[in-house]
Amino acid sequence: MEPNIDWTGIVHTCRSAVPTSRRQVKNALVLEVSSASIRNAEVRGFFELSDEPVPFSTYRDGLTRAEVVCLWFGRKPPTSWMHVTITGKWKLHQHYSGPVVENISKP
Repeated sequence: MEPNIDWTGIVHTCRSAVPTSRRQVKNALVLEVSSASIRNAEVRGFFELSDEPVPFSTYRDGLTRAEVVCLWFGRKPPTSWMHVTITGKWKLHQHYSGPVVENISKP
C-alpha cells in the first residue's frame, strides 16, 4: 500500500511528537541514533535508511542528516522520506532484523 502524502491539516513541526509505532524489518540497512530530531521532535532508536544512493547529507550548522523510511503523523512527504537530523551518537547496522520506528506523532 502506498503511503498517504496528503498533508492537509497535518502539523509540520511538533516538539512533543514521539515514535508511536514500529514495524519489523528483515536484513535491512538501519541507522541507530542515541539523539536526533525530526521536525523539531527529539527522537532516538532504530530507523530504516531509505534506498536513496546517498541517504546522508550535511544539514545547516554542519549537522548530519539521513533520509529514513518513517512517517510523520501517518504521512510521507511527497518527494522523499523523512529526514532525521543526528545530534548525538549513531551507528549503522547492516543486515538488521528487528523493530524500527514507523511513525512519529502525538501519543
